Amino acid sequence: MTTVAEQVLERYTQAIVAKAPDRLAALYAPDAVHEFPFAHSDAATLRGPEQIEATYAASWGGTPAVVRGADTVALHAVDDGETFVAEVDLRLTNSATGADFVASTVLVMRLRDGRIVHMRDYTDNLTIATALGAVPSVAGRS
Repeated sequence: MTTVAEQVLERYTQAIVAKAPDRLAALYAPDAVHEFPFAHSDAATLRGPEQIEATYAASWGGTPAVVRGADTVALHAVDDGETFVAEVDLRLTNSATGADFVASTVLVMRLRDGRIVHMRDYTDNLTIATALGAVPSVAGRS
């Protein structure tokens, strides 16, 4: 039997692969918070489905990153019955170059009544930025 957390994670990754911000936002409770602790920007905290949808729509519209798929590495339940930690590998392509790459993410999500009420999204943005040519390689530099 599939758990609620597995169902939400599956719908979440399907929305990411489809670049469907409306489907993504529908997974969130009206007072939900989605945080990007490693973002270091004004958009590091999104509040409510409308802001989540608008931010993802803008982000996805301006990037050559195409998510081809998402592989769940592990899904861990926390003892409180609401919190789950998902380890996911995102399979991506840089549509400008055709280069494929993988970026990992850890999603700490708290669910209530089958909807996300709080998400902390630890996506490996450095790998994504590097693969998109937005960050110079630091390999071999002293």
